[in-house]
Amino acid sequence: MNNSAKNESGGRGKPKAIPAVSQRQKALLFLIGLFCIVFVELTLRLIPAQSQKVQVQDPFVGFSAVNPLFTRYVADDGTARLKTSPDKLTLFNAQDFKLEKNPGTFRIFTLGGSTTYGRPYADRTSFGGWLRTLLNYDGGSGAAYEVINAGGISYASYRVCLILEELLRYSPDLFVVYTGHNEFLEARTYGNLQSQSSLVFKMRKLLSGLKIYGLLKKAVHSTGIVEVSLDPERSVLAPEVRTMLDSSAGLDLYERDSLFANGVFVHFRFNIRRIKTLCQQAGVPVVFLDPVDNIKDFSPFKSQGADDLAPDISAELSVLISESRSHLAAGQPADAVSKLTRAVGLDSLDADNWFLLGRACLAAGDTASAAGYLHLARELDVCPLRAQHPVHRILGEEMAGADDPPLLDLPDLFRRLSPGGLIGQELLIDHIHPRPETNLRIALFILEWMIDTGYAGGNSYPASAERVTEIIRAVYQDLPDDYEVLGIVKLARVLFWAKKFLEGLYVLDSHWESLYQTPEAQFLRGRILLALEQPDEALGHFREAYNLAPEEKVVLAELADLYGDLGEIDRATEVLREGIKQFPDDAFLLAEYGMLLARSGNPDHAMRMIQKAGRLEPDNLNIRLNIGNVYSMAGMYRQAEKAYLESIELDPENSDAWYSLANVQIKLNKLEEAEKDFQKAISLDRNNSHARLNLGNLYLITRRFKEAENAYRLALKSKKTLPGIYENLAKLYVITGDDSSAKKIAHEGLELFPRDSILNEIVSSNQP
Repeated sequence: MNNSAKNESGGRGKPKAIPAVSQRQKALLFLIGLFCIVFVELTLRLIPAQSQKVQVQDPFVGFSAVNPLFTRYVADDGTARLKTSPDKLTLFNAQDFKLEKNPGTFRIFTLGGSTTYGRPYADRTSFGGWLRTLLNYDGGSGAAYEVINAGGISYASYRVCLILEELLRYSPDLFVVYTGHNEFLEARTYGNLQSQSSLVFKMRKLLSGLKIYGLLKKAVHSTGIVEVSLDPERSVLAPEVRTMLDSSAGLDLYERDSLFANGVFVHFRFNIRRIKTLCQQAGVPVVFLDPVDNIKDFSPFKSQGADDLAPDISAELSVLISESRSHLAAGQPADAVSKLTRAVGLDSLDADNWFLLGRACLAAGDTASAAGYLHLARELDVCPLRAQHPVHRILGEEMAGADDPPLLDLPDLFRRLSPGGLIGQELLIDHIHPRPETNLRIALFILEWMIDTGYAGGNSYPASAERVTEIIRAVYQDLPDDYEVLGIVKLARVLFWAKKFLEGLYVLDSHWESLYQTPEAQFLRGRILLALEQPDEALGHFREAYNLAPEEKVVLAELADLYGDLGEIDRATEVLREGIKQFPDDAFLLAEYGMLLARSGNPDHAMRMIQKAGRLEPDNLNIRLNIGNVYSMAGMYRQAEKAYLESIELDPENSDAWYSLANVQIKLNKLEEAEKDFQKAISLDRNNSHARLNLGNLYLITRRFKEAENAYRLALKSKKTLPGIYENLAKLYVITGDDSSAKKIAHEGLELFPRDSILNEIVSSNQP
């Protein structure tokens, strides 16, 4: 018999019921559990931080691999040393120091991005380099100081954290952190943020501050399953920086995205806290620098207006901006302010217009208004390569507590050193990077703080302006001869690539005395002037670059191309023939020569050159496009169409290929296909003003006048220096009987092209 169901007396009966738990007992059990948690938490908080070493993992991004910044080696004297790893030298300065520091040595690491690195120059004139010089100049302080530059080009705060974790192994005495400008450089997602409700996110944030939570998380990490079980939506980044700007799409990848921006700022706060926690656990002091940027003299990197503007509003905006620029050029800033105030009222999201309004107010002497508008332009920049207001706010909030690290207020220092309190080119050489002398001023600011806090003796600070001048002279005399030239050319190259033409021209002009014998500087100045629609001035610089470096193929090609544009076909031919003598199998030069022959009316010879180039580089998109161009110029439109379609197969995302295909389809009377392909070209490159112009022409010949006007206006907005836009828009107004608008747009065009016969004819025929 089975006795399992018997009661205590041995007989059968129901199983004994579990006693019910009263509400009072439940409350008591809850309080006991809560007491245990609080007791453990308080106990953990009493344990010194160094003994806990709670790991702080980034919940937002991971890395496919982490390569060390420094590599250990043994010097000739048998000393163990560390030097910058060879694979890191493209992004970091070469540094070399002992693994075990000498007794009495105070070791400082500077961390951050390219400003910490010393861009556009290098370590010697970075703020860390100047600090090293100041602390050790003539041994004035009586102590030995090491200042090791660990600033990485394009490094954002989450990568700075990785470097910090490594540097904690190298006996640091102080960290100096300058970060905040690079947070938007790398593509990543914040799905783990966006998918959480605010309540869930706040609970996670609250839990993450508990010591017991940290230890439990560390225990989970030790199982090795953390990457699968926690934060599955984390972005996994490459070991080294891959910025969105480095891709072929570049600035086009940046769009206004408030959700992404919010994730960036939440992540930035986490990283600042992580740096604080890591330093606190290690017992190493850290000081943060509030980053500075050029708001006065550097325009937004990418401006994006409202998407829902009606065509008539867009047209009015274009006129207002054009007129305001004319007023500024004529020295009439008050009139420009009036026009621009109306413009930003129509579209409050366009960063360029706010910047222009700020500059107009500055020209009118209204510095207070200018400051507000220029700051707003920075905040609306769709490609924010300058730290925006939330970065400064977060740094201020995270350093506000009595036990928090100090935050040195560089913006306040720079405002006091700047005319009208507006930080600009007087102190910064581009959008964020200080001039060498400005970096010295930052180093002096840090040194003042070190003296105040006892990290350096009072005699470390230069006693007089003459002493500072002596230090500057000593550093400059020890720099390589090409130190300045390499830095400025590198910067000008970046600014040209970013389409910051006026800023690039300023950088070159302000250093021209030391640059004019440098081929690349001459070439870059020519390219910038050409982009600014100053071909005659550009030609002189291309010639000089060619004279200095006749072996440079890109200089040969650009010089010949410009000669051709200016109608000097013989000179262009001479340059390219000389180039082909040097490089007979260079596909690029052969293709350029072929295009020149086609333009001069020799299509057969042109095709031979282009086809030879195509055989040398069959997958070269530009050569394929040029084959189509030669066919088109020869009137062989079906062959041209085939060549353009082959180009699109090579790169379906190339705007120029779709634009060229649309043009030849008009010749073949395929108007519907042409319209679709123009629109495709524009969708791939919204600044393709040629595609907008020719789409307007297509609308004009099919008598869709409203669509034509809108296309012309948008073309004018993206590029104001194409005479065909003014000509055809004025013609449109003549056709539709709007003589007043025709005359007005013709006058606008004549301000840029005073000899344009079509515009002059329209103006004269519409005289009252």
